[in-house]
Amino acid sequence: MPINKRQHFVSQSTIRQFLGGRKLLFCLDKKLGQVRDRLHGNAPGDILNESYYYTTDTDDFDGEVVRPIEDQVSPLIRDLADGKDCSEKSDAWASAVNWCALSLTRSIYVAQVAPLVVESMPEEERNQLPPDRKAMTLLTRRATFERMREEMRKVHVTFRVLRAPQPFSYYLTDYPPAPVPIAAFRVGMMDPMLLPLSHEAMLVMAPLAVAIRFFKEMKPTLLWTTLMQCGWANRLIYSADLDSLDFAAWVLRLRSTGPDKEMWLRAQEPFFGLSERSELEAIWKNFA
Repeated sequence: MPINKRQHFVSQSTIRQFLGGRKLLFCLDKKLGQVRDRLHGNAPGDILNESYYYTTDTDDFDGEVVRPIEDQVSPLIRDLADGKDCSEKSDAWASAVNWCALSLTRSIYVAQVAPLVVESMPEEERNQLPPDRKAMTLLTRRATFERMREEMRKVHVTFRVLRAPQPFSYYLTDYPPAPVPIAAFRVGMMDPMLLPLSHEAMLVMAPLAVAIRFFKEMKPTLLWTTLMQCGWANRLIYSADLDSLDFAAWVLRLRSTGPDKEMWLRAQEPFFGLSERSELEAIWKNFA
């Protein structure tokens, strides 16, 4: 498979699900405080990517792992967004497991954590790693993907599509998966995970042992999801109405003192639209 220069943080098929009926896609760069629209190159193939992000002279994680899984799961993403079931024992279930494991390990978070993992290794093992930091990160990413996939298969995760309560919408970022920590889980058990499918649908993955209880406790609110989606991300992708954008701003105005305090702080700075609605309307008019 030839090397693809533009390598994405999320699937292009997922990005296309966020185009919406107006065929517009907006990108907020939180660090720069800028909003860009399709006129500025925000086509699905042009956004949320970095040149040779998964590739070095000795490792092509993109060609060997990312693209084959994306090709396999692309029609499944559309089907799930349209409400099709994903039952265990099916090919779709196995594809969804691969996709969730990949989503966790391909993100910017792994690139940030990989150096910490290496520093904690015994010196003998650390000396055997490639000297190039990017190669080291890819080595860690590959190993993490394999481990996460095996753990997901082991605990028999279950999937369900969660619809956004109207008029609100989900968002897409360069860090899309949102693990939901639950204190009652046993050590070693996987947390439930949320993955955006479209601006109306979210895929919820949970271990079978706790899935029923977890799904019952899922309330029709986007507070936690919105906070997680905005928290780690540098770029926020949306194709939603102004009410949904106001909702994200409202979430980020909240003051958290619980376990999600760090995530709230990450989401809060830098961000835009945390003052009056009139400012949001002015930004929207400039780019809509």
